[in-house]
Amino acid sequence: MRFQVSFLLLSSLTITSAIIPTALVAAPNLIADGAKDRPAHSSSATSLPDPYLEGRAEDARVARISYRLTTVGAKRCLMLEPNIGLVLQHLSQFEQKDRAEIIAALPLDRGPGVIAIVLGGPAAEAGIHPGDILLDVNGVPIPSEPGLSQPFDAGRAHRRNDTVTDLLEKARMITVLREGAARTLTIAPVPACLSRVHLARSGQRNAFADGRHVFLTTGILALLRNDHELAFFIAHEMAHNILGHAAAMRSGAVESRKAVRQIESTADLLAGNLMIDSGYDPVVGAAALKRVGAPISACDCSPSTSQPRRESLPCARSLNGDAPNDATQLLPDSRGPPRCDTGRYSRGVRPPYQAASSRYRR
Repeated sequence: MRFQVSFLLLSSLTITSAIIPTALVAAPNLIADGAKDRPAHSSSATSLPDPYLEGRAEDARVARISYRLTTVGAKRCLMLEPNIGLVLQHLSQFEQKDRAEIIAALPLDRGPGVIAIVLGGPAAEAGIHPGDILLDVNGVPIPSEPGLSQPFDAGRAHRRNDTVTDLLEKARMITVLREGAARTLTIAPVPACLSRVHLARSGQRNAFADGRHVFLTTGILALLRNDHELAFFIAHEMAHNILGHAAAMRSGAVESRKAVRQIESTADLLAGNLMIDSGYDPVVGAAALKRVGAPISACDCSPSTSQPRRESLPCARSLNGDAPNDATQLLPDSRGPPRCDTGRYSRGVRPPYQAASSRYRR
């Protein structure tokens, strides 16, 4: 039997919902052998499988790569937020008619369920397992989901996810329900770049950022041949968030085609550095651009070598020696977005959401 599960898809202008079939959430079945899911070009940074519930290998893979990019790349980000390295499922993400059977398999009516964790991340180190249900954070019960008697609502599901993620950023103690028993675990979140990465089950080939989140679809994931290619798309959209590009686009400050290309080039530059820092090769990753039909920006990272070397990119000068130490040097100033090939960047406004995570403010 298959359920209809609803996932929120965001663009810079609109919020829509996509209803897609997904496998039945069965009783928790830990997958420890990820060899069949391991890409042929995996680097040493991606050689270990992650534990996840049956059928959620893709979620675990996206979580693993995005966790590494955001935590290793934290040194380049002006604003940081705590990260614990897990993927949650909420009952509100399912169609109303399917919720009773979902609860029979996994008690999501008690709280959000863990469907995947990142090995070596805070959640894994704390002893959180896939299949655990989160009950409280720091002794305070996680609020019940509103509107579960009502039909699926994309906005409500998205707000629920953000509400719980905000609570987990402050976590020091987490109580989970496992095999009918509650247990309290100690956890220590780590600083990460400000970007929450989500996988949406949709046949559309898309990846986009909204200023705080990164969304990519299973449709585009199916076309990516290795972790370098997946990291390439995640890092690029993450760079847009880090650099505050969504706010600039919404404000109307970026209107000309040239300005858009310059913004894309700036995102390419930061994304390339994030990838190299994290052990991924942006040149190998860029090989996916023509395959998925994505436009190649002015900072074209055309494949030329399999080695993750900064000088392998056309923007070599910027990625080798003159690379900015943090994202503030990539932000646009009043004269417009910086060019990819200048090697030097002016300081400008800070990205949005400054007040979201003051704990790690630099």
